[in-house]
Amino acid sequence: MSEAHNSIRNQLPNPSTAFEKANQQTSYILQVFGYWDMVCAFVLHGALTEGLVYDTCQEMYFQWVKIQPYIKTFRRELNLPSGCRASKR
Repeated sequence: MSEAHNSIRNQLPNPSTAFEKANQQTSYILQVFGYWDMVCAFVLHGALTEGLVYDTCQEMYFQWVKIQPYIKTFRRELNLPSGCRASKR
């Protein structure tokens, strides 16, 4: 997770290649954004409080800003129609 995290944090995804199924960058994107989406789902279902996540997980917001312009492509290209749904809420 650390390598994936550093890769995503240090560069913006290249929209032309970032979502190819056999691409290492795609694996990193799925791992990092899957993690943050899970954190958001925990908040939505009451396992974590919104305040706790807001106070301790600021990086999640920066990551969302990075992926948000590509989210429709991400969902379509990887056939994940509900990908990052919890993060969006």
